[in-house]
Amino acid sequence: ASGNHLSVDLKCFEGLECLESLKQIDDLPEIILIDLKMNGIVGNELIKEIQVEYPQIKYVVISSF
Repeated sequence: ASGNHLSVDLKCFEGLECLESLKQIDDLPEIILIDLKMNGIVGNELIKEIQVEYPQIKYVVISSF
């Protein structure tokens, strides 16, 4: 439908970077794409943190496993 749009507001390559970035932005994303394989904390751990700190954010898990 017209009026709907998709924008990439934030791009992170590590789990901790994602958590720190979320703390610094005012307009939280509606959806986060999370790879299970990443540097630092792995995707499963990032999901747990997001569920606790930002339960309103939905997430989609992707992986190259």
